[in-house]
Amino acid sequence: MAFTRKVKISFLIIALIFFTLVYMLTAGFSGDGKIQQVEIALGSERYIIPSEFYFGGNPDSSSIKTDKMMVSVLLPSFNANGINSLQIDSDGLDITLYSSKGGESNDPNNRYKNTIKYQLVDTKKPIEKFGLSGFYNSQDSGFTLYNNKRPIIIDCAIGIVNDICKVYTYHVNGNLLFYIFHLKHLHNWENINDKVVELFKGWEIVT
Repeated sequence: MAFTRKVKISFLIIALIFFTLVYMLTAGFSGDGKIQQVEIALGSERYIIPSEFYFGGNPDSSSIKTDKMMVSVLLPSFNANGINSLQIDSDGLDITLYSSKGGESNDPNNRYKNTIKYQLVDTKKPIEKFGLSGFYNSQDSGFTLYNNKRPIIIDCAIGIVNDICKVYTYHVNGNLLFYIFHLKHLHNWENINDKVVELFKGWEIVT
């Protein structure tokens, strides 16, 4: 009788371990407890992304509700970066997709108009690069470029520590898409933008 009871207890323990492992795997966890993928609720949209793409490393939860989704990749491969290494790695690409248009001031069209209105650029110093047109900045040695077909605005700053370009544009769903890359990748801006959009489209859960 005691033996039978021990067998039953052992069976229950084994079953409990088994179902716990199944739950962890189906919830997006690996066997070592690390999250393999994370489901992100971004406004009315849903995305499932591999955890290694998650900005800042492994997320704390397999399900996150937020108003902005941040991921990090490496150029030109678009493989996962996982951490913000832009300051030390010139191949990092840090991307933020917002749950809305990000406010009127972040609208690429309005942003470009405001750079001229508030004299953030020197309109006497026009510049054209890689199919983009714009002006050199008034306050620093950088420049601001614009393409009204996207629309997209690229603000490049040439600094002592790092040379970066900040990009403001829209995802296919109309929400604000903001990302940063090193100046050396500017020549490839169009391909980068297409791949960023493609990345999020691949992660989006279409219902």
